[in-house]
Amino acid sequence: DVFLGDPMISVSQTPLIGWGDIVKRIFDFIMALAGLIVLSPVFLIITILQKIFNPGPVLFRNKRLTRHAKPFDMLKFRSMIPRPTEKMDSVDEFRAMGREDLAKEYEKHRKIISQRDPRINPFGAFLRKTSLDELPQLYNVLRGELSLVGPRPIEPVELPRYKDRGPLLLSVRSGITGLWLIGLWERSVASQTIKRLRGHYDAVASAYSLKSYDIAEDLGGWTAYDDLKRRAAHAGHFGPSRGG
Repeated sequence: DVFLGDPMISVSQTPLIGWGDIVKRIFDFIMALAGLIVLSPVFLIITILQKIFNPGPVLFRNKRLTRHAKPFDMLKFRSMIPRPTEKMDSVDEFRAMGREDLAKEYEKHRKIISQRDPRINPFGAFLRKTSLDELPQLYNVLRGELSLVGPRPIEPVELPRYKDRGPLLLSVRSGITGLWLIGLWERSVASQTIKRLRGHYDAVASAYSLKSYDIAEDLGGWTAYDDLKRRAAHAGHFGPSRGG
């Protein structure tokens, strides 16, 4: 198919229901548990360095939505400096800082892309660049709040932006990673398309991820292992993480 002059791939939805959902959940649990055990020394080292270079709470909890619009606290290693306004929405926080320019940018993109977020300290910038700040989300997978692969977990304030795509997006568990983060950015044509259609990127990419994955793909042609391996190989090419 061709959309606005660019080649597109047509996909059909394969709902994760019944045994497919059960098997995927077992797979997620085993892989998350193994990851937490194997990476426990990394967790310990980051915790120690966090206490040295970024004193304060080690973890940051960000309210997100997962399957059936269920809210949960998504965990990350904290990358921002402690501040009294950190409980506020970032838009309101930037306005409280007198940075109306950053408030408008964050309101539009839900992240700061024109410059480095002034709330992020140097050690936190390293964690984000290497995606190490997202390792605690394995615990979210263990608890059944996230899947290893799935659509991006959105903030409650973002839900109105998805309009009629909201029910589709929230019909399965959100994921730590997926095509919305890796697959599309690895394809130069799709990457250019997304850049031109930036206002629609989140909804399109998340829906694409949602419709493209079922347990057969996780265990077959595109496995969660392949996805995580690609993510590690491309660390530093992603945009900055959000929050915390």
